[in-house]
Amino acid sequence: MKGRELKKWRAEQFLSQGDLAMILGCTLHTVANWERGRSRMPGSAELALEAISQQRATLVRKLRAAKESRSHQRRLKMIAQGLLDPHEFIREPGR
Repeated sequence: MKGRELKKWRAEQFLSQGDLAMILGCTLHTVANWERGRSRMPGSAELALEAISQQRATLVRKLRAAKESRSHQRRLKMIAQGLLDPHEFIREPGR
């Protein structure tokens, strides 16, 4: 992975150079040097980035599912309390 790619990946993951350094067990200066192209990132670090990406994607999917579930439970509770019309969320085909 090239320096620009690493910097873009890190930004997409919402990680600072310091955060990434802490995760990888290296120094902030090492990450900065990789991003500036002063030194090459070892293959083991690239593998770690792949694992981080996969874990984050899985976590995001789980968080979205949990959010949908909570939203559904709230709607059911409001229906049970008579605060919401149960037919309000049923959409007709083509609409």
